[in-house]
Amino acid sequence: MSEVSIIEEEEVLYDEVPESLDIVPAAGVIAVGLGILGMVLYPFPALSVISEYLGRGGTIPDRGAINTFGLIASSLGILLSLMALFGGMGCMHLRAWARPVMLAYGVMSVALGIAGLCFFVVAVFAAGEPGGLPHFTYRVEAFPVWAGCFVGGVYGAGVLWVMNWKKVREGFEKRGT
Repeated sequence: MSEVSIIEEEEVLYDEVPESLDIVPAAGVIAVGLGILGMVLYPFPALSVISEYLGRGGTIPDRGAINTFGLIASSLGILLSLMALFGGMGCMHLRAWARPVMLAYGVMSVALGIAGLCFFVVAVFAAGEPGGLPHFTYRVEAFPVWAGCFVGGVYGAGVLWVMNWKKVREGFEKRGT
């Protein structure tokens, strides 16, 4: 009789995810990893671009469109990293609030990825013109922004795709809060 009560207690304590929804916790783990990575990497380009904007980062301060995009992208990257971090933690436990957070993350990441692609293509074309590349685009601090736009955009599209599956929507609705 004591074995039965122990098993019942374990079932109550263990929050099992239905096998058909295994992809959601997996996506949550990836989101947490990307969120942590973004929180570690994005402050570097943000600080670099802010110092450029204030005229203290280099000999030729660049306040052009590319540097402005760097400032916006690195600031949004920090916000998206937080959304991925917390949304991913919620997805690992199928919390109802995690799906809207991840959907918002997906939309914002895809939009930032498209904008990043456009701006960095413009930067590559600017390299062939007199005056060369704007300051921000060729510095090593720009790499997290470039990578964040690409990886975040691709992962964001995947998140939108998975979170809109019928079984995933139903799974989040059944789980409640």
